[in-house]
Amino acid sequence: MLSLPSPAVGYVCGLDGVILKISDSTDSCDCPANLVQNPGFSDGAFPGELSFAGSTNNWAAAAGTPDLSASIPYCDPKGIQMWGSQDVGEAICQTGLNLVPGKTYTVRFSAHFYLDPNLPPPAVQFVQFGFYASNGCVNPFPTCTGCETIGTSVKINNTLYQTFSLPNWSPVGGSYNTLIVKALNTNNYPLIAFGRIDNICIQEDSVVATHDLLRSDGFRIFPNPNSGSFSVELPEPAKSDVTLRLIGLAGQVLMERQIEQGSTQQTMQADILPAGLYFLQVISEGKVSAVEKFMKQ
Repeated sequence: MLSLPSPAVGYVCGLDGVILKISDSTDSCDCPANLVQNPGFSDGAFPGELSFAGSTNNWAAAAGTPDLSASIPYCDPKGIQMWGSQDVGEAICQTGLNLVPGKTYTVRFSAHFYLDPNLPPPAVQFVQFGFYASNGCVNPFPTCTGCETIGTSVKINNTLYQTFSLPNWSPVGGSYNTLIVKALNTNNYPLIAFGRIDNICIQEDSVVATHDLLRSDGFRIFPNPNSGSFSVELPEPAKSDVTLRLIGLAGQVLMERQIEQGSTQQTMQADILPAGLYFLQVISEGKVSAVEKFMKQ
């Protein structure tokens, strides 16, 4: 019987100080109601480089020639190996998803940094995986045009599989039907890094239904449109853990403000932002409980 490595349990500090969980073995291998088809790459798998001899159901190469291999399993018989840098690398994609605004999604995956024993130690000894939503399988290097960033992992330097979770994500730029995953690091080519990924899990988090702390039907922004100075009205007094988060069309966080406990209104100053369409999220207990768009003139 094949013996598979067990992931560690703990927490690591991710990008911008976000604390990400390294899950236990139950979390890493089980994913009820997974929106991703063939998350472990085993269905219909034929080992080799995608776009050439290799193939696996539901997945395609978005950039380069990611390697589908039977020698890198975790919880199932197959895995994907990719290399990447900041400006070039390999990526995979899957179409047929339905990621829509107003819903929140959790992303989890198993991965490790790959150190080739036949090569000298690389200058960059970590890998990251970037996740993007789009409406088509596009090359995400150096940037993912027409995409919204779901999240980027921590710097992964472990050489055995562990399981990582990204911060909860809610689409703000529209609906998307494609998931793109790329390997990367913080340096430009030729400083590349290899990584292996498996068991990609995306689940819809019914945050509004199960955490009805702030109802969307009473959340409003006024005036709207505005010149960058506006007020936010909440349907009920804010809990101590409620935050307002201003989001750009590309999904980037531009501003955050804590709401004073017990308050039903908050003033936001976004004068420095250029004119355009933005989104404001209400974050409660670390989850998006309401989203509203506004126009800065």
